[in-house]
Amino acid sequence: MARLRAYLVRTTYEWLVEHDLTPYLLVDAEQEGVEVPREYVENGKIVLNASPIAVRNMQLDNDFVGFEASFSGYSQQLFMPVSAVLAVYARETGQGVYAREEGHGMLVNEGETDGDLDPHGDKKPTKKGTGGLRIVK
Repeated sequence: MARLRAYLVRTTYEWLVEHDLTPYLLVDAEQEGVEVPREYVENGKIVLNASPIAVRNMQLDNDFVGFEASFSGYSQQLFMPVSAVLAVYARETGQGVYAREEGHGMLVNEGETDGDLDPHGDKKPTKKGTGGLRIVK
């Protein structure tokens, strides 16, 4: 059976593209099976622009994400297990889904609290007012 995380990643990516937003992926580059350009990895993570104009041959499967992207003018094949995808979010608004720092599930930023989540995973989400974050298990 496919994991819910794969559906959340795929659906969020499709929603961002459909709404003309730039999908970024935050990936745990230290997880086994991740193939990304290591020179762009910071603190064990890498942020990838996954917009249709930036990548070729995008594959969003139940088990992995893969695509070709250009780095410093050289095309490279990237590959990552879905479990290594820590976030899929819009560059412009921060809307998207984010893996919880501890435990299972993902946080959803629907935009009511733009800025509550740092897209690079450096800060914990903060609670302000009623907020738009929900834990999805």
